[in-house]
Amino acid sequence: MISNSGKDIEPFKESHIYFYNGTKGNTEKIFKSCTTLICDENNKIIGSVCLNLEMTDFILAQNALQNFVRYNNPDISTLKEDEVAFENVDDVMRYYMEQCEQIVGKPMSLTDKQEKIKALCYLDSKGVFKITKASVLLCQAFHISKFTLYSYLEEAKGLRDLSDQNTKGI
Repeated sequence: MISNSGKDIEPFKESHIYFYNGTKGNTEKIFKSCTTLICDENNKIIGSVCLNLEMTDFILAQNALQNFVRYNNPDISTLKEDEVAFENVDDVMRYYMEQCEQIVGKPMSLTDKQEKIKALCYLDSKGVFKITKASVLLCQAFHISKFTLYSYLEEAKGLRDLSDQNTKGI
């Protein structure tokens, strides 16, 4: 009998596929793991094979392809702001965070500094920072510290101010 943490694994002879988040260096990555048990001629488990595949680039490619073949569907992210009814503040945050991912074309946790600044500029223009604890949620989503968030936000405000001056002809 082969055991895992004292438990018999005989019932788990079928292959199992899992998705999980992990870290690689300083960034969070998404992995797909497949485990298959190897049996001998008597159907007794004699070993296992486990494959782990980093899925981050595949997910980014999937998002790019989805944007390329996008069609109008009744998804909340395709609705205009005045067409969306929110039940609570969490829905508002979720909506604008989804919009950020649409704007930059990738999950918030995978954005680089300039993409984060672009997203924060958008979020600030929508008044998201007036929501209590919005900064905590955004720090988690972007995988950055509060100090870094507000540093990037200041850069975003500076860019928006510069853009406003250019459009006014100042």
